[in-house]
Amino acid sequence: MMLVVLFMIILATVSASANPRPDYDQLQVQGREQGTLEVFHGDQMVYHAIADNTKPKKSDNNVEFPGFLVQIGKTAWGIIASNKQVVDYKVDWSGAIPNGYEDDWIGLAGWKDVKSEIFEFKYKIGGSTVSQFKWRFAWSAEGYTLEGGERKGQYVQNAGARIEKLYAKVGQTVNANVLARSPVNYGTQEQPIGGIDVEVQFGSANNFNENVITCTVTLRGDSKYKVQNCAADH
Repeated sequence: MMLVVLFMIILATVSASANPRPDYDQLQVQGREQGTLEVFHGDQMVYHAIADNTKPKKSDNNVEFPGFLVQIGKTAWGIIASNKQVVDYKVDWSGAIPNGYEDDWIGLAGWKDVKSEIFEFKYKIGGSTVSQFKWRFAWSAEGYTLEGGERKGQYVQNAGARIEKLYAKVGQTVNANVLARSPVNYGTQEQPIGGIDVEVQFGSANNFNENVITCTVTLRGDSKYKVQNCAADH
C-alpha cells in the first residue's frame, strides 16, 4: 500500500514539473500582445491591426499608431431650440485626431479654419416659405504631428455647423441638432487624413404637422468636404 502511495506522489511531482503552471502576469502580457483590431465591410476585411491595451506613449510628439484615429469633442448637440440659437461654438464641436492625443490635441500644429458653401433647408406650405435655415459646415483642418522633424497627418477639430440665417413664420416652431460620427482615416497609415461625418437635423412643426430633414457631410483634415446625403426623414 505504501509503495502505491509513494508511486502516486512521484507521478504527480513529475507531471507538475513537465507541465508547470503558467504565470498569470505572463498570460496577461501575451493576451495584450496577441490582441487584434478588425473591421469588416460585409464579408471583406477593410482594416486589421494589432491592438495594444496599454495607453499609447508619446516621445517627441511621436504617435505609436499614427493611422488610428479617435474622436474628441461632442457626438451630439443642439444648435436651435424653439426658434432660438442655443449652440455654443466654443464647446459644441467634434474632431478626429491621432490616437494618444485626446488630452493633448492643442499640441498639434498647422490648424486652418475652413468653411463650406452655404447649405439651406426651406419648408414651404402652399408655395409660401414658412421656415428657413441657412448654415455652413465649419471645421479646423490640416493639423499635424511632428515625427523626427517631418509633418505627419492632417486632422480635424472644431467641426460643426455655423448658423447663417434662421426664419420661422408665426405658428411655426423650428429645431436643429448636430450629430458627429466616428472618425475615418481617408489617407494611409503613414500619412493619415482624418475625416468625420457631421449630420445636421432640422425640424419644422406647427399644430398640424411636423417635418424633419437631415444633411450629412464628411469634413476632412485636408480641407475637403463631401456631401453624403441630404433627405427628408420619413
